[in-house]
Amino acid sequence: MMKTTILLSILAAASFASVGCSGTGSTALEPEAQEADLSGTAVTLHIPILEAVTVGKSTRRRLVAARNPDLKKAGLAEIPEFVTVDAKDAGKSFSALADRIGAAADTLKLKDGIEMIRFGDGSELEGRFGKNKEGICYTGKAQKALDLFLSLTDNVLSDQFTLKAWKFKTKAFDPESKPFEGSDAQQDEENFPEVWKEWRGKGDAILLISSTSDGGEENTPTILRKCK
Repeated sequence: MMKTTILLSILAAASFASVGCSGTGSTALEPEAQEADLSGTAVTLHIPILEAVTVGKSTRRRLVAARNPDLKKAGLAEIPEFVTVDAKDAGKSFSALADRIGAAADTLKLKDGIEMIRFGDGSELEGRFGKNKEGICYTGKAQKALDLFLSLTDNVLSDQFTLKAWKFKTKAFDPESKPFEGSDAQQDEENFPEVWKEWRGKGDAILLISSTSDGGEENTPTILRKCK
């Protein structure tokens, strides 16, 4: 599972330079407006329910819902394409689906089971999955969305997930959401991926740099886009 998660993170990161740097494409706000847009109350995360499948020598992602015809034949409930998580839910709905998927794999007697994608850094949940279906995204305000995202460790995210820095519009922050400039986090900036340096701060996407390994050596980019 760890090797698969790392591979999927690399595949997801490959598209960042072309789409992540511009966010959703709207005009960057003035500093005062940026401050107002960081906080707020109503927030949700829209999370795709994905699995890793092997095709030849490569691994790709797809919606678990692709198996719904087989689940229906077996008299099992269908799996939704996405789940919406908020602070009250606290990721319980995502965990419940993981349990259902595991049970379904047993019922269907699948030799390799269903390798649901979870316990990563979030980048493996980005991208498009099927026609007009976006990857992980948020509603509400950026700061609250980040807080909700970070609360999903040992569930959606790895229990070793460590936030190193993040950006929203033209502002950069350390893991405690304090200014990045002059922080301890800035000492590692030279090792951050290119998307960190190229980020233009347009739109409402949030850029995160994180690690999930024991030593925390890697600097993996994840982009949380605002839901359309």
